[in-house]
Amino acid sequence: MKHLSWLLIVIGLLTGIQCEDNSIGDGFEMTYFRDIEVSAGLSPLETHIYEFNLLTNYDNYLAQQGLTEADIETIVPKYIRLTNISGTQTYDILFRARLNIAKENGDLEYEVAYREPVPQDAGFDLDLIPTLAEVPDQLSGEQFKVKLKLNFAEIPNITFDTRLTMTFQAVRK
Repeated sequence: MKHLSWLLIVIGLLTGIQCEDNSIGDGFEMTYFRDIEVSAGLSPLETHIYEFNLLTNYDNYLAQQGLTEADIETIVPKYIRLTNISGTQTYDILFRARLNIAKENGDLEYEVAYREPVPQDAGFDLDLIPTLAEVPDQLSGEQFKVKLKLNFAEIPNITFDTRLTMTFQAVRK
């Protein structure tokens, strides 16, 4: 009984030590959407890149929060998801998905999320794993460049529409 008491105390202490705040920090989220058409017949031997520019709306995000650029420490990826809005093809057809962003001119390109390998039971939504990349230079301008890189495990037999949802966390100083 004495050993059981000590064991419970040790477990309680370890549990208390391991409890920590996993939040990114005080700030606000910046969310972006883009719909992409994935064509039937794409080769699994190639990387298929969907590249486009998006408006950052950075000044609007700052104004909504009553902040200035000087109040922001950094911007990091928080949540990246692919959603099949056609509802016709599951994402287990993919082997790998990677998302890079860069400044509008292509400088400072960083991988901000990935999924490799894609789970075999992937459904109509595929959450990518955010990296530790800090991207304030890319998201503080007027526009930023997005590159979604897909590698297929098999040839898609139908064309389907995918919505890319990207949420970044602007962290306050």
